[in-house]
Amino acid sequence: MNLSTYRSCTRTEKRALLHSFWSRRSHPEQKILDACLEYGPVALWLLAIITVELLVCSLALWWHHDVVLSALGGAATLFSGWSTWWTRGCCHVAIHHHALARLDLAP
Repeated sequence: MNLSTYRSCTRTEKRALLHSFWSRRSHPEQKILDACLEYGPVALWLLAIITVELLVCSLALWWHHDVVLSALGGAATLFSGWSTWWTRGCCHVAIHHHALARLDLAP
């Protein structure tokens, strides 16, 4: 995945990008919107991989009859799954804001 626009952002722009992406708010700068489109899929894939890893660990703990740790692992897996779902929604919103900016219909 190409993160060239994200990498070219200054520290202030990256903070604006992260705030815009995770709060699902639009940003007036096109560079920030372009970087959101690059950042979103990377964040989604990383969270999905973490969720799968936590699920495997939880199942292994359950298989070894460690009830407390498997319950904690299950809770972590559920939270990671929710985070992945939230990230997916943030990606859709970023795509929507980018499309509106391209049409010059930004809110």
